[in-house]
Amino acid sequence: MARIPAAEIVSESTASGGGNASRKVLKSRLLHHQGDVILVNPTTAPLVETERSAPPTVDRAPVRPGTEQVQEALAAAEKNFERRLAGEIAKAQQIGYERGLAEGQAAGAAERGDREAFLRAIAEGFDRAWETMASNSEPLLAELSARMTEAILECPLPESVRNLSTAALSDAIEGLGETRSVTVTVHPADYMMLEESGILGPLSQNHPNLNWRTDAKLDRGDWEARTDAAVVRRVARELLSDLRDRLGHLDEDNA
Repeated sequence: MARIPAAEIVSESTASGGGNASRKVLKSRLLHHQGDVILVNPTTAPLVETERSAPPTVDRAPVRPGTEQVQEALAAAEKNFERRLAGEIAKAQQIGYERGLAEGQAAGAAERGDREAFLRAIAEGFDRAWETMASNSEPLLAELSARMTEAILECPLPESVRNLSTAALSDAIEGLGETRSVTVTVHPADYMMLEESGILGPLSQNHPNLNWRTDAKLDRGDWEARTDAAVVRRVARELLSDLRDRLGHLDEDNA
């Protein structure tokens, strides 16, 4: 279908009707006879809405903030910065505290272990030194005890010790002389002391079978009570020898 050029269309008004209707008259060279007019019914042209353009914008000059606004903005920014800085500092402090605590605990545990090992070594060394000192000191202590005993026995007997020695002799005579003859040997000086103390008389009266002998080879304070069945001796050297044996079998030559 061919489009009719707009130049070939002519509008003419019509007398009929009450409106402003018009008709289109087409003149076309396409018709076989020139000058023939083709009538067409008038039509209402479609309304075409045109887009309304937005009103032009007017460029406005930028409004500069005042001094108070600038100060308020700076104060707000400073507070925000201080708040963030305080938060970061607190976070860093917490991290540092936890890390330092862990490191301190580890270092403390290691140091405590080292000190315990050191003290344990000292205690073990002290025990060994004590054992060594004890083993080395026992013979010395035994020798010292023996010499002290010997010195005491060689000293003149005080009255209280003499009474004890006399009482021991009396007990020995009582135990041995119930049914048998008893021979008592003492140092001559001790025999004189027994006479002066008045002990010989009562002992001889109570034990008719009691015989007295003196022996200068005995030390002062030594005595011997002998029967046919038993012997009771109180000899300082024998006691000292027995003491040495009990203290470690020390040699009397080292005394």
